[in-house]
Amino acid sequence: MGRIGFTVAKNVGKAHTRNLVKRRLRHIAREHAFMFEKRDLIILALPESANASFQELQKDVERAYEGIRSSRRS
Repeated sequence: MGRIGFTVAKNVGKAHTRNLVKRRLRHIAREHAFMFEKRDLIILALPESANASFQELQKDVERAYEGIRSSRRS
């Protein structure tokens, strides 16, 4: 089973904003657990994530997963 960690630094925003981003990312990770089955990952939230919607964050995570999958095939 894989593990996932989140890093949401102070440059993302105030505590309530950082917590919101972390909650959203945790929810996305739970919904997409199959992506992280055999991997240990760290997701670094950039300052733009403070203004991103849930759907935008979800698309970013999915895009990152596709990038990981395609790089492992090469």
